[in-house]
Amino acid sequence: MWLIFGFFVTDIINEFKLFHMREQWYTVMGPVILLFGLQEAVLMRMEIKRVSSTEPEFIKSRWFKIF
Repeated sequence: MWLIFGFFVTDIINEFKLFHMREQWYTVMGPVILLFGLQEAVLMRMEIKRVSSTEPEFIKSRWFKIF
């Protein structure tokens, strides 16, 4: 799914000619995969904290609701 998303983003960048030269698909896929990996790591950490926490304040916390 993320590979297809990267191809779409690359195609949009190239169609609007945002840069002077054409972008290759791998220059867009690197940051996309990096952001996806960071998102998954943060969500996994939040889920582990939620499961292991006995405090009801954590579930009501602002950061947990944002993620």
